[in-house]
Amino acid sequence: MVKVKRKLSMNCSSCLKDFLKLYYLNSDHSIHFDNHFYCKNCFRRLFRQLPEKVKLTFHGYKRKEASNV
Repeated sequence: MVKVKRKLSMNCSSCLKDFLKLYYLNSDHSIHFDNHFYCKNCFRRLFRQLPEKVKLTFHGYKRKEASNV
């Protein structure tokens, strides 16, 4: 019996490039890019597009205070 090593493909769902680390975007809303794995750059870009109400549901996100300078 021949043993075959199989490599798990870890591709970003947006840019389709291969990465060692991916981030899962799940905002529990019906958004077309929800429930997929993304690289760091694509995750940041998509996270910025989310409404503030949805961003507040993510652990570690703090609302940016408006500065009155």
